[in-house]
Amino acid sequence: MSKKEKEQKLRKVIASGTAIVGGGMGALAGTMLGPAGTVSGAIAGGAIGAAAAEALKVVGEDVANRMLGPREQVRVGAVISFAAADIKEKLDQGKILRDDGFFEKDQTGRSDAEEVTESVILKAQREPEERKIKYMGYLISNIAFDKEIRSELAHQLINIGGELTYRQLCILRLAVLKKSNDFGLRDSNYTSVEYVPRETYQILHECFGLHARGMLSFRDDSVLSMKLIRPSKMRMQGIGADIYNQMNLMQIPPNEVGPLVAELSKSNDDLAIDAGVEQGIHAKKLDNL
Repeated sequence: MSKKEKEQKLRKVIASGTAIVGGGMGALAGTMLGPAGTVSGAIAGGAIGAAAAEALKVVGEDVANRMLGPREQVRVGAVISFAAADIKEKLDQGKILRDDGFFEKDQTGRSDAEEVTESVILKAQREPEERKIKYMGYLISNIAFDKEIRSELAHQLINIGGELTYRQLCILRLAVLKKSNDFGLRDSNYTSVEYVPRETYQILHECFGLHARGMLSFRDDSVLSMKLIRPSKMRMQGIGADIYNQMNLMQIPPNEVGPLVAELSKSNDDLAIDAGVEQGIHAKKLDNL
């Protein structure tokens, strides 16, 4: 396949991504990658930004020319567009790409940048929760500018980001928002609660999963089971902070955490009423979870 044909296939995939990102951002991505054989001329920052655009283009063309289903094309095009737009914005702001060899090809003819970019794109290709695609695109762009994120950590962050649910990303967002907002989250744990409604226990599962990964803590509490979770004490920690920053989770709209606040604020009486309605079908005994 010729260079021009590869580029045309990539442009087709990027165009498909407008179903998620919108037409304006898709057009920006196409312009940024430039006509066949060029990338630096169309990107702000010229040669300074060419390395990032080149990695996106090389990997994008490779993935675009694989066997992709219709929705996979949409996701791949979207994640490339989100990454391209954010790289351009950073360059327009005067930020400089990392200069630690991240974009230099090794003896295999590949660079760390290309490997990281491919890893993100392939995760996005199979990601059914398409609300995550935007934040996965930020992984590509943020890592391209942060030399403190070595390739080993970059791949770790990509794997973790790919495994977390969108609601878990929202929980990390809530853990930060609660520092400056009085959400009235429950201050006691659930040891005095026998049954909880489905809407509550599924969120507690998500919180406990983040805690087990070392990404969420509950102050000095030793949380060995879900019933020991105290929502008001949640705070982000460890690699959770890297996920938060590199995926730009600060851009998750506050209203997206609203359903979490509603469930994690419930009193014992509220839980008893909701569990009573769902008793025997959707309510669960915490000791059995």
